[in-house]
Amino acid sequence: MYDLSDTQFNLSTGTASVDWQLSMANARVAARTQAWGQSMLAGMQLINTASDFMHDIPDLYNVAYATRGDACNPCDTGFGSRPLLFAGIKGGHEKLDVNNDAENNLKYLDLLVGAGWRNENFLIAPFFEAGWGKYDAEFNGYKHFDDNKTSYIGGGLLIRGDFQGFYAQASFHAGKLKNDMYGDFYTGSANKWFGARHDYSGTYFGIGAEIGKSFVFCNNVLDLSARYDFNRTNSDDFLAWGYESDGTTIRNLTGMSMDSVHSHRIRVGGEYSYNGGVFKPYVGAYYEHEFAANADGKFSYKNVYNLSEAKASGSTGIGRLGVRFGGLDNKFSADIGIEGYVGRRQGIAGKALFGVAF
Repeated sequence: MYDLSDTQFNLSTGTASVDWQLSMANARVAARTQAWGQSMLAGMQLINTASDFMHDIPDLYNVAYATRGDACNPCDTGFGSRPLLFAGIKGGHEKLDVNNDAENNLKYLDLLVGAGWRNENFLIAPFFEAGWGKYDAEFNGYKHFDDNKTSYIGGGLLIRGDFQGFYAQASFHAGKLKNDMYGDFYTGSANKWFGARHDYSGTYFGIGAEIGKSFVFCNNVLDLSARYDFNRTNSDDFLAWGYESDGTTIRNLTGMSMDSVHSHRIRVGGEYSYNGGVFKPYVGAYYEHEFAANADGKFSYKNVYNLSEAKASGSTGIGRLGVRFGGLDNKFSADIGIEGYVGRRQGIAGKALFGVAF
């Protein structure tokens, strides 16, 4: 077993010549193999946006079912018990910092559709989800995977219980993930390149758990919460390819094996909202930490080599701002807002989530 993450390796094996001089190549090739892992991370980035979106479902139900207070009866927080259909979209641009001064840039759109029911203490909401994105994996200023596509389709279930201001919720989602892996790498030898041209297709699944406490001061609500999310995408095996710079020579080069990717995130923070009218503005701030999100793999050509691992663990600060609409005397409800990210994740996202009671 050889390790391409070790920059001390030289391109020569000292034995048999390998096509396009791709053996234990110069350090630039060794490090750039990390971009294959970055491509796998892009799929996980998209799945994590879906995971975040499904956690917004209870906010729509709360505003749809709660009776709003007024100056004479400011703390009336009773609930109805009717079903609600909901649908929403979320889109944004996100840059993800990766080790070795690399980064992923993802533009995405998420879709969420479902139906559920809640009463004063309990919510159950099955849903359908889908999403589409474009990404590039940049290393050392070069986009090895440029304008690649990724998408998912699946479904899940969210359950929540509320008890005297405290709440706990659990969620699950699973489905199919597709991810283009089209890219190339210069070997350091004139006119010699190698790369990947593969359509990844695998499954994903994830679980989430959240606990919190809502402090109600008449029409003012302060919500404090802590959340954990786990997501996993499947491993995959495929063939890489090599070609001359003029594009005339293309052949199978080596067997690639990418490991599954796991994401473990926690998020803690709070949100303030004013519930004194039909329109309910809110503002929130959260701290998020990613513990894992590492992607690595191997390739085989006469020997088996470890690819340079792509790592994206770290911390992110999240701010959110928006307005909700609804109440028992309104058939329609909505949650419209924006989020900004700084730190490991950097970018901005907007969402619009709508509900219809019947």
